[in-house]
Amino acid sequence: MFLGTKDTVALANELVDKLSPNQRASLSISLRNTSDLFNILCVIRDTFIRIFSDRFEDRVLDIVSPQLTPGHFIHGPVPFIHAFDNYDIGMIGHLLNDELEKLYVDDYIIGPSDIAIIYNDSSKDVRTLIKATVDRLCSNIDVESDKIAHCHTRKSFSSEWPAVVVLHKVCRYSEDDLTTLQLEISRARAHCSVVLYQRRVNC
Repeated sequence: MFLGTKDTVALANELVDKLSPNQRASLSISLRNTSDLFNILCVIRDTFIRIFSDRFEDRVLDIVSPQLTPGHFIHGPVPFIHAFDNYDIGMIGHLLNDELEKLYVDDYIIGPSDIAIIYNDSSKDVRTLIKATVDRLCSNIDVESDKIAHCHTRKSFSSEWPAVVVLHKVCRYSEDDLTTLQLEISRARAHCSVVLYQRRVNC
């Protein structure tokens, strides 16, 4: 089957149209390592060009499979860390609200469902604070999956979000505490804010 230039362009446009503008714009948030992706896509493109070079003009192939630009290498997000010497639920709530409002604005590409709050403190006051904050910021959203996500660290395995705010209770005598914190930070693809605090309770 041989396609003319017009048909080829129409086919390329059809593929592009399958992605909404928001999906295309959010690719930069979702992709973690564009350097590796560039290398992989170059192999695919070279193979594609080699197969169809005798059937299409170069300008047509460049439309269907555009030239690529080397990407950048991402080693993960650089976390913004806030540390409290003492446990103050009011100050923690104030900081949580500030961090979320920096992300959660109507004209920003990150939507509420792209944000998660991860915590390792199961105390009632922390869980109540998180729920109240999410309910207030997402009061106009009916679908639960479209709201800001929130979960305990134990339930965050294999999950990732473009932006994460971590509430981490520091366990001074726990060897696993640093591992837990590393897990929480690694859930973020692009942005991570961490709130560290101590409590006079057993970890």
